[in-house]
This record gives sequence, structure tokens and C-alpha cells, in this order.
Amino acid sequence: MAKKLSAKEIAKQKAMQLAEQERQRQQKARTTMLSVIAVLVVVFFGAVYYVVTKDERDEKAVLNDADSKPSVFNDDGSLYVSLNGLGKENLPEGSENLPTLEVFHDYICPACGYFDRTLGSAIIDLITSGEVIYLDHPIALFDSTSKDKYSTRATAVALYLAEYAPQAYFQYSQSLFSTEHQPSEGTKYVSVTNEALKTRAIEAGADPDVAEAAIGSGLTTDSKFTKWLQIMSNKAQTLDDNKKWDEDRQQLIFSTPLIKINGKVIDNSLLADKASGNFTAAALRAALGLPPVEEAPAE
Repeated sequence: MAKKLSAKEIAKQKAMQLAEQERQRQQKARTTMLSVIAVLVVVFFGAVYYVVTKDERDEKAVLNDADSKPSVFNDDGSLYVSLNGLGKENLPEGSENLPTLEVFHDYICPACGYFDRTLGSAIIDLITSGEVIYLDHPIALFDSTSKDKYSTRATAVALYLAEYAPQAYFQYSQSLFSTEHQPSEGTKYVSVTNEALKTRAIEAGADPDVAEAAIGSGLTTDSKFTKWLQIMSNKAQTLDDNKKWDEDRQQLIFSTPLIKINGKVIDNSLLADKASGNFTAAALRAALGLPPVEEAPAE
């Protein structure tokens, strides 16, 4: 016969049962809380990963889309310009043995404008004489210096012309650097309309329909190659190979116009006359390792 428990023992058992139930309840609560925290952590880091990698995924999508890139341009955003036309496939035979000259420029950059106005003709002479491989490298980094994203709009039109009206590309580019058409930066900037850019393209030799298509719609800078241009511009300024040492800042910097000869960034002063400090065709030839042009004997 089972021993009858005393009231004290019954109370003790009851207390133990309640304590065990409370322990189990707390353990369940902790397990539930840890599960919720784990889920929140996974969701949080998943969201962070999505945000961080979204630009990378978008970039890959643009780069993998053949229609987003002007086919005549190289994968690094540069463009071969030769007597035969635009693009690597138009380089003259034997050009692989020639020195290369690459110029990175933004159409609103005043120093780029000065460079083109002083050395543009000399560069054309080098191209037409077949003495150099020329790589044009238009970028759009200075939208903040205008009220209407002039850099992106002007450059996107240039890319469109390179693809669909190559005969107009170089003249359009040079016209934007002329003192007549290159706008000032910052507070002195005067808006350049899409209609004005279209006019520059037509004057350079583009068909009016092509010039119209090059613009995109309004000031939304959605010309066909705009996204590709933005990606290439950002890449250009982040690569150490495109930077030069700045003594004042004690660091590598990217600045325009950026000049490369045979794939190496040079100090722009190498292209200037030592006495005057001005860019000269003779200094450019010397920097490229080309012999000086013999002057015609006086009659």
C-alpha cells in the first residue's frame, strides 16, 4: 500500500512541478527569441548584401548587354581613331609597332578644352600621317559643375555618333572644346540645351535623324549608351594605372586631361615647351619618341 504523502510533501512536489514548468517555459521563450534574432540577422545581412551588390549586378547586366555598349569602343572605354576610321578593326596594318597616345577628357573640363585647342591639330596630323596609335577616352565625371548634367549629355551624344555617324565623331568632339561652344563650370555655367548639342552633331556631319536619336529624351540623360558611359567613367577614375602622383597631396590622383603614352600616365608638362610653358607639337612629338619635323628651307 502506497505511503500517503503529507501536506508538506505534496506542497514540495507541487512547487517542483511548477519550477520545472517555469524552466521549460523560459527555455522555450529563449529558444523562440534566439530563432527570431537569427532570422532577423539573416534578413538584415541579406538586405545589406542585396543593397551592396545591386550596383555590381546592375553593372554586370549593362556590360553583358551588347546593345548598351557602343561596339566601336574598347572594353575599357577608349576608342581607336585612325585615318581609316574608328575602332580597332580600322587600325592600319603595322600600327602595332607605333607609339600610342591616349587622352582622357571631359567636355566641360577647361583644362581639357585648352589641351584640345592647343594640341588638337597636332594630334590630327599624327593620326593622318600614320605616326601614332591614338586612343580617345571621353568620360563624364563633372556633372556637378553644371545645372543639367552637361558632361553626361554631351558625352553620350559623342558615343552615339561614334556608333552611328562615325564620320561626325571627331569634329563634334573638337567643336565642344572650342572657345565658342565649351561652357564654363560652376556658377558661370550657362545651360547648353539638347537642341544645341544636336546642332553641333549636325554641323559635324551627322544626319539630322541620327543627331536627334543621339539626344535621348529631354534632360533625363537617357541616351542609349548613358549607363555604360557612367560605368566606364567611374572605372577610369578609380584605377591606379590612370593616376599620377601629386606632390602637394602626397597621393595618387586622377585628373583631366589625363595623358598616357604607351600605356603609362605622363606628367602633362612633358608636352609643354620649357621656355613658354605652353603645349607644343614639338614637345608632343618628343614625348612620343618621334623625330622632330624638318622645317622647309627658306626660299
